[in-house]
Amino acid sequence: MVLNEHYPLPPQHALLGYSEHVPRVRRRAVVEGALAAKHVVVYTPYNSNYSSVDRYCDIIIPETQYLTDISDLCLSIKGSLKKNDNTELGADDNFVLANCTLHSLFKSVNVYLNQVQVSSDNSYAHTSMVKHLTRVSNDEIESGGCLIGLRNPKNFNPMKFDNAAFTPQSNPDVENVRENGFFYRGKLEIDVGSLDSYLLTNVEIRIRLQIADNVQIVGCEVGKNFQISIEDLKLYATHYELRKNANLAMEKALQSTPMIYPFKKHTTKSIILGRNQTSIQIDSPFHGQIPNKLYIFMTHLDADRKCEYNSFYYSRFGLSRLRLSVDNIDVYNINCSEENELYYNTYKSINKSDTLLTKNTWKAGSNIIVLDLNTEIFDEDPLNLQLCKRGNMRINLEFSQNTDHNIIVYLLGEFSATLQIDSNRQITLIE
Repeated sequence: MVLNEHYPLPPQHALLGYSEHVPRVRRRAVVEGALAAKHVVVYTPYNSNYSSVDRYCDIIIPETQYLTDISDLCLSIKGSLKKNDNTELGADDNFVLANCTLHSLFKSVNVYLNQVQVSSDNSYAHTSMVKHLTRVSNDEIESGGCLIGLRNPKNFNPMKFDNAAFTPQSNPDVENVRENGFFYRGKLEIDVGSLDSYLLTNVEIRIRLQIADNVQIVGCEVGKNFQISIEDLKLYATHYELRKNANLAMEKALQSTPMIYPFKKHTTKSIILGRNQTSIQIDSPFHGQIPNKLYIFMTHLDADRKCEYNSFYYSRFGLSRLRLSVDNIDVYNINCSEENELYYNTYKSINKSDTLLTKNTWKAGSNIIVLDLNTEIFDEDPLNLQLCKRGNMRINLEFSQNTDHNIIVYLLGEFSATLQIDSNRQITLIE
């Protein structure tokens, strides 16, 4: 492993990097066998504004002669917590940081490839939370594959805002943040991160991150308001250098056939359920499209506006029955009062045995309902045909008693999409 002193990137974009040569070996995997070297490069924002109300930063990975592993983009953030007047916190200033803080810091993330927008997530704080809980395994956390921590901590345990509302409590991690600030590092949860192959050479990647409001990130007592101060933000990207013959062969193939990248695209719909309601009916939330998977979660409406509530505490709010139909044929009819039945449907639909969404986590403020609409079949269909991808999807939620406050119902749909890149690096998004 050597320092990458000759990496062909403008110095204003790349902070540092290193290279690791890949030995020539006989492998069945054509792409892996064609690799000559691996380059890990650290990028810093070229345009940022952390002080105004509309806080954001832009990061560019410029065109390079190397492939990019866009599925392994990693964010690293250092920051601190201060009072609204920018003074240091006192000993009596109690607080807690939101669940999954690395992702909760951002309320929207947009991704552009060669100036073509391929991903726009205006609910990133919530969608990334759902992806994190349903995709990341405990082994990845323990092995350092997804690092979440504080700056120079001792015996660190991640802070979790597991309650619906803030309650002052003794927590050694609070002292760490108060004195040393925080440090988080982990995978950037973007839709195009689900690509199963490396991104072509000479494709510029631009990512815009919009910082969330302070009340969403920091839980504290009524009458106290704190602000997140971001001191340092970096993006780690892994690039692969192709052997010369492999690169020539790839470019020749692109002259006749463009590169096709299937990936999972997510769309969020939010509906407000008012007080004193016992049911809600939602028709065609995705304009006639049927997602492969549907994630349903609910939170307190005031949570995004009041610091004493937890924006990322997902509750069932007394949900008693969930019905989902397509063109008037029931696909799901779940008795939600039976906790085991509801969790079993979620566990089965995730289709991954080791995730962070264990039953204990699910019960403790992570009540996410997952419905598989890709392989589920109509009960009345004698031919066991799979669900069509278009139709009138209707969702009925019934509650055991009148809702005592306003609720936001989030519907997160997971769809199949495709990126197409030709020899001229023209980007086409097919949904």
